[in-house]
Amino acid sequence: MWIGFAVAFACLLLGGHPPTTIHVTLFAGIYFLVRLIGQRRDQPFLRVGLCLGAIVLGFLLAAPQLLPFLEYYRHSSLDVSSHISQRTAIRLLPNTLIFYLFPHLSGSPAEGFGETMLRLGIGKLLPNFNERTGYIGVLPLLFALYAVIGRRCRLTVFYALAALISLLVIYGMPPLPAILGALPVLRDINPTRLLMVVGFSLAVLAGLGWDRFRWSEDRRLRFWVVMGFWTAIGLVLLWCWRWVGPRWNHLDAAHRSFLQPQFLMLAGSLVASVALLPRFINQQRWLCPAIGLGWVAVDLLVFGMGYNPAIPRDRYYPTTPAIEWLKQDPTSFRVWGEKQVLVPNTAEIFGLRDARGYDFMTVRRYEELINGEAGDFFFYSLAPSLPKPLQLLNVKYVLTFVLPAPDPGLFELVYSNEITIYRYRAFRERALAVFDYRVDHSTASILDRVRSGTFDPERVLLLEAEPEKGKAPSGIETLATCTNSSVRIVSDQPDEVSIETFLPQPGFLLLLDTYFPG
Repeated sequence: MWIGFAVAFACLLLGGHPPTTIHVTLFAGIYFLVRLIGQRRDQPFLRVGLCLGAIVLGFLLAAPQLLPFLEYYRHSSLDVSSHISQRTAIRLLPNTLIFYLFPHLSGSPAEGFGETMLRLGIGKLLPNFNERTGYIGVLPLLFALYAVIGRRCRLTVFYALAALISLLVIYGMPPLPAILGALPVLRDINPTRLLMVVGFSLAVLAGLGWDRFRWSEDRRLRFWVVMGFWTAIGLVLLWCWRWVGPRWNHLDAAHRSFLQPQFLMLAGSLVASVALLPRFINQQRWLCPAIGLGWVAVDLLVFGMGYNPAIPRDRYYPTTPAIEWLKQDPTSFRVWGEKQVLVPNTAEIFGLRDARGYDFMTVRRYEELINGEAGDFFFYSLAPSLPKPLQLLNVKYVLTFVLPAPDPGLFELVYSNEITIYRYRAFRERALAVFDYRVDHSTASILDRVRSGTFDPERVLLLEAEPEKGKAPSGIETLATCTNSSVRIVSDQPDEVSIETFLPQPGFLLLLDTYFPG
């Protein structure tokens, strides 16, 4: 069992999103402590040792991915940007609780319709489906309620408290946001990710409740729990209809057809729960599970249908004439797309290199190079303007919808069709030979110099420390000497760049890539 826990924990670390992994790790640790307290007389030290050993083994199995992530975190600006954006203050509004009944009321990742709640007047646009929807099915909510009412045990109390506390964090109940904001690492995590803990806790409660519901002889309790559950839902729907009703008739046919299946699924859950009440249904060994568990499976399959669609690659990433034109250039270069032109992280699909790139974490020094400071959590989700140190980025082409060029002296129009492409006249090759250097121990001073707009990386190299004695060039070399050198990229792989260079005398080889260990 403990080996299985270690392997499962390792798989979670390897495959999970880092913030989600932290939440689940904390949840698993608290669960273990609760179980240990409940069985403290039964070899407690052995149980603690086995648990710690399983966790250590899980970390060791996941080390090939976990250690690079920790290194990435250390070099990132996540801590700064999370503090500035106050991520622990992110919360859901109470109206999003309706998603436990209508999960697609604010749209679906597969079908769209994200503005539905806005049209109905009960909410605003919500960008991330996974950070607002904790749907587990309607019948599981009923069975979870039955577990809390009809099955009093330590497990029920633990999972009920886990779900409740997580919901209080998600909906920003004071002083929980302030407490999380004072804790390292946890203050970098979006608290709405705790929806996964809520969903897991409710699912376990639903299992405990189903077991009690299935075999209990207390038919009166079953009846009142079911009736109370649906009465509460009915009151909620009547309250919501006060705002939704006047706007429903103004919805177009597409939105109505999108919403109608959700009402049908809710009605099906009502029918299935009522069908479980008669005595003769419960006396059949197969009929009760077929109705209860069968409907839950149908409900969740309908909910998840199309969430991960499989479509041809060329439909998801269609090529364009401009992309084909760029691919004709055999040199090593990067592009720069303004705002929504070839949005970040898409250029690599077509074999192009982009000076942008959007990730959960940003390499801090690269963000400082572009913006002059770190702290923008949405760094490069858009590129509103050209960066000052363009020569340091190996950018050869600027992609935009704008005509004419921002500065005709620096940019030459080379393509005009569905978009406009300008060639940067001061383009620098990705690998350069540099024969002059200056040492400046102040990182801030170096940053100011390279962002001045006049800095040329081919003329002088700025170092933060003196190079090894005997390996540095002496004096300033002429441009002719630089011209006699040759630098050629032989092999360019994601984790390795091989460069062949000839320098007539001592100098430096500069690669215009973002520095990162490994």
